Amino acid sequence: MFNSQKTAELCNKEKYILFIQWCKENGALISDEVQYPSAFGAQGYTGVSAKMNIPANKVIIAIPNKLIISHHKVLKSELSDMFKTHKQFFDDQITADAEFNCLALYIFYHKLQGDKSFWYPYLNVVEQHTMFEWRNRDLFNLQDQSLIDEFMYIQSEMDKSWYKFKGLMNKYPQYFGSLTEEQKDMFYWSNEFVMTRCFGWTLPSTSLVPMADMLNHSNTNPATYHLINRSIEQNGQPNNRYTLKRERIDLKLLELDFKVDPKYSIRNSQEAYIQTNKQLLVHEFEGQTSRDKINQINYNVLQLWKEKQAWELDFESSSQSEDNDTDSEDEDKVDKLSQIRKKELKILQEKNMKLDQQYTQKCQDIITSLIPKNAQYKQTQTNIQIKGKRTFEEDLEKDQDSSESSDDSEKDFDWYNDDDDQVYFCITTAGQIQQGEQIYTFYGRRNNRFLLLWYGFTMNNNKYNSFNLRLWLNPEPMAMNDQIYSKIIVTDIVNTSHLKLGQINGVPINQLSREIKLKGSKLQEDLIIYVRLFLMAYYIGQDANSILLTIPISIDFEIQVFDFTLKLLSYLAQRFKSPYQEDLNLNQNNLTCEEYFALNYRLGQKELILLQINHIMEALKLLRMLKQQPKLNIKEYFMQQSNSVEKIRALRYYIKYL
Repeated sequence: MFNSQKTAELCNKEKYILFIQWCKENGALISDEVQYPSAFGAQGYTGVSAKMNIPANKVIIAIPNKLIISHHKVLKSELSDMFKTHKQFFDDQITADAEFNCLALYIFYHKLQGDKSFWYPYLNVVEQHTMFEWRNRDLFNLQDQSLIDEFMYIQSEMDKSWYKFKGLMNKYPQYFGSLTEEQKDMFYWSNEFVMTRCFGWTLPSTSLVPMADMLNHSNTNPATYHLINRSIEQNGQPNNRYTLKRERIDLKLLELDFKVDPKYSIRNSQEAYIQTNKQLLVHEFEGQTSRDKINQINYNVLQLWKEKQAWELDFESSSQSEDNDTDSEDEDKVDKLSQIRKKELKILQEKNMKLDQQYTQKCQDIITSLIPKNAQYKQTQTNIQIKGKRTFEEDLEKDQDSSESSDDSEKDFDWYNDDDDQVYFCITTAGQIQQGEQIYTFYGRRNNRFLLLWYGFTMNNNKYNSFNLRLWLNPEPMAMNDQIYSKIIVTDIVNTSHLKLGQINGVPINQLSREIKLKGSKLQEDLIIYVRLFLMAYYIGQDANSILLTIPISIDFEIQVFDFTLKLLSYLAQRFKSPYQEDLNLNQNNLTCEEYFALNYRLGQKELILLQINHIMEALKLLRMLKQQPKLNIKEYFMQQSNSVEKIRALRYYIKYL
């Protein structure tokens, strides 16, 4: 929420006045509709807001090429001899960190110069609020030891980076002087600066863009950005692969007045879908979100067309779009599960649900493809020394900036050069923005864990949020009691002498455990598959030989699976230091920024677990009803209940195979 009092205080600060003046003196164009600095929330965090209503598809900020700090430009800067001499640090053909290293040292070099640097007004206005500034008490408030351990690992890597580059920079006293430990905090600051402010996706190279990087992140109605060549737009004759924007975007800020084609006023496929399906609506949609509208349309489709099933419809789900904080393990897992399901469906077709010993062996072959051999696992487990900390991956994910230009096809910049004074980096509204609203951009499909680790903040109602749960594969047989849940959850980090390059005693940690990401509004299928696999060794029903991994076969076994999963999730929910309702009732106005983001993070984690618990309980109700009434019409069962849209949406892929 816009904080007018703190906004007025910010606007009177000299550093903001000088920064805006510096931007404009160097050719930046900032619409009169835009207010910077603006303050938001009780904490008064800084961002950009709308002074008045702003229509969609309009350029509101245009930063000239001169003010863009790109990797390509930095390579040609006064530090070029250092970059060329030490290619092991600065050549992107040798190291994936080359662009980051170049930009971070360039910023550090100019930070050392103080107000003598051309970039001083820009560097001086930025305040860092990442986890590096958090106190131990703030970290404890996260109530997530695995996240704290991961941050401590990042911090230790930053320390290593300082000593590595300090030695290198001391070879160039003409640029950096004689560095001591006193400059360590400034080095940290420079790394954080690049880490939190870069644009990368759909640009010629990773870049820092003053003023454009003052917009905060949101998944809801974010502005987008484009590189726009004013001369080409004026002439209307694109060179090479440049895509004209003048029919899609209002370019008046660049003194270009062309009529925008009305067809671009429908800003995305969701709204287009709603427009196309208006005749299906039986309720007015005033005040509803796009997701609510689409879900309601699909509910009406199910009512009108009896032959339609829930899994055939595209419900808009908070977890429908995966976050892009994934690695090859996640992609391989999805692909492997898809292959297993195809094999299991083929098995069912071949034997019409009557699995003899030959087909049971096929199922076992499928299972062994998922897990390591027992002997290898047992040997590794024997050698592991548990140290009482929690597990994280040693090879942390690299930050791949995913801010999206609206023209994904324009990725070949053969029309661009670093010295072209006709090129502007333009922030463009995607949807209408109301007076007083914050103007956001989009950093990518990031969960709150990633946002906190790499940017220092979290988001309310983050549709890409997830709860990371790592479970041991193929654990030793154990008594089925309350202690079993702690024994299958990977809660301890092994001795660092055993954990090297993501391996434990030479065995990749991904072969010993499986990471499962609990998402918001759908039943987490891979968690159910894991529990099926785990409980196969305990199930003694008459249909035990018929059990499959990806397809529910036995109602009795499925009830056991969902009951076990419910208890596992309840165990996770009880591990937090403070109850969910207590956190929900806290007065957020009295919190510091660190306390607020820690609260927001742990609330999000608890909510994801509670949502999964709700989905599991609904599935259990259905399974018990099916046990009593084997011929139950599942679609009619849900349509007669309250909140049927939410329930169908969450379970639609599970009930497809029931």
